[in-house]
Amino acid sequence: MLEILEFVFQDFWHWFGTLILLGVIAEGIGGMFRKTIIKSDK
Repeated sequence: MLEILEFVFQDFWHWFGTLILLGVIAEGIGGMFRKTIIKSDK
């Protein structure tokens, strides 16, 4: 039972970390696009 819990939480943290990483990357790319669009409008 303990091994199953460890496996589930290990996978959960891998999934959670990947989600955060993708969010950070998406935010960074979105921020770059927003800045270039604002600069080109002026």
